[in-house]
Amino acid sequence: MRYSMKIMIMLAFPCFFYSCNREMFDYRSKYTGNWSFIVEISEVNTDSIGYFAYDTICFDGVIGLGDDPDGILIQYTEDNTVVLKVNENGKLSGFSSHYSAGEFISNNKVHLYLRNGGIGGGVIHVVNGDKVKQVE
Repeated sequence: MRYSMKIMIMLAFPCFFYSCNREMFDYRSKYTGNWSFIVEISEVNTDSIGYFAYDTICFDGVIGLGDDPDGILIQYTEDNTVVLKVNENGKLSGFSSHYSAGEFISNNKVHLYLRNGGIGGGVIHVVNGDKVKQVE
């Protein structure tokens, strides 16, 4: 009787550990939530007419999880959203041009430099964001 009890305990012990479904911590979740963004937009065109436009926008946006395991979605204006990859240190990658860069300075601050265009002009978005603290 004593021998069979030991065998049952030895068989049940591994089952106990494998039956626990633990959710892995997603490092991206520390960046998700509501954010307040200040966006400086510069638009330059040096064609035959040529113009320069500059504007600053304050926008309450959101950062959410992307479809990829390391993807993150940043909506920093009503019309502008960027999907990037973030590593565990907050470094962002996957930008649409090699001129662009960005990172999470901390869990509560993000900085983006987004530049699109060519030799004759383009659009630059300088985005600084602060995470909005949730009121409980």
